[in-house]
Amino acid sequence: MGFLDRLLGRPPTRVLGLQQFTPDEEARLKLALSRAVGAPVSDRDLVTSKEERLLALEREFIKDLKEAIAREPAEWIYHHRLAAAYFKLRRFTDAHDSAQDALRLRPDDPRSTYAIASVYHTLVNAIYTEPESAQRLNTALAEGKISRTDLTATGIVFDPASSAAALRALGLTADQAAERALGFFSKTLDLGVSRSERPEIEGLTKWLTMLLKLRHGQTPP
Repeated sequence: MGFLDRLLGRPPTRVLGLQQFTPDEEARLKLALSRAVGAPVSDRDLVTSKEERLLALEREFIKDLKEAIAREPAEWIYHHRLAAAYFKLRRFTDAHDSAQDALRLRPDDPRSTYAIASVYHTLVNAIYTEPESAQRLNTALAEGKISRTDLTATGIVFDPASSAAALRALGLTADQAAERALGFFSKTLDLGVSRSERPEIEGLTKWLTMLLKLRHGQTPP
């Protein structure tokens, strides 16, 4: 499996996972992103960390995907992967908009609903910039009402300040983002996910529900 294959996800199994693509989708992505992946390595690249190189590659992917969308605006996979690139770069407002475009093109694809749910879920992390909410979370942790394992359910990218900025740009509150995340996670489960993915999504919905209660001073069960 090549470098680009690893970035795109594992080959599809009988039940297509939320992070997997069909052979046709993978082929389209490989063609659209071939320029960025084939770019020569500069001297500067050799002294940067692996994470920095991957983020630089995501920035190149954004350029290629936007060009691909200009050519084929109705191609779902381009919008879906663009949302992922913006998300990794913590450009949450752009990730939201691209995920919405993907959802518009394929509203009944669980990968679409999961992607937009994940964006809203990450925006909820803005509450960690609120001193009162942060204090309630710390108190619940100290009293054993939530565990440190629960705190890992904060999303792939944990950046409360960027989440708060995105909420302001989108004109949303953390509560509204949580409600939308819960709704789209629920729809994802209704549309069908693999057996291994269901517990993860159920865990995320449980955490979001508990987070909302803590934010409003309610004691979690």
